Amino acid sequence: STVSGEVGTLTNKLKEINSGANDSSSTFTNDVYAIDITNTGTGATTFKDNLLTNNLNVNAGTTNVEDNLTATTTTITTGTGNFNTVSGTTTSNLQFTDNGTANLNNGLTGNVTTTADNKGTLNLVGSNNQTVTGTVGGVGASLEKVSSGATGATSTFVNNVYANTVENTGTGATTFQDNVTATNVNVNAGTSTFQDNLT
Repeated sequence: STVSGEVGTLTNKLKEINSGANDSSSTFTNDVYAIDITNTGTGATTFKDNLLTNNLNVNAGTTNVEDNLTATTTTITTGTGNFNTVSGTTTSNLQFTDNGTANLNNGLTGNVTTTADNKGTLNLVGSNNQTVTGTVGGVGASLEKVSSGATGATSTFVNNVYANTVENTGTGATTFQDNVTATNVNVNAGTSTFQDNLT
């Protein structure tokens, strides 16, 4: 199903939008403004223009945000969030509650957390300059994997990173400006620069 017009406004947001039911595909072609936006099943929802919400719940489905995302919190359980697949930026805190995946094409302004140790995968997949400004994981709450350094990319983590595995996926470069705590560090064919402690 496709919604072709603008949904809500900046001053008059909808209370709730539900889409992404099992075996379904939903598309919003214009700007969307809502307090809560939820994938209710394992289906897919695509937002082709700007998305502004308090809570984006990817849950077990697939959410594709092609342009700007501005949210307070984006929650992923076992599903996948693909952000800025065409253009724009993502400003949101990301929270994993299970082994879901977030694919960032243009970095992130916000923190990344998990409610259980070794849950959640954060991938910086864009072949451009990408920066994650906030803390990734925490003490006793590491992500399962943090991947960056795609071919052609320069990836930067400004704050502390906690993950079971930290890896470069291509020939790009990754700079960690603060502490990194990881069990496995895989530089592979890229370049990783650790400016502070690596534990």
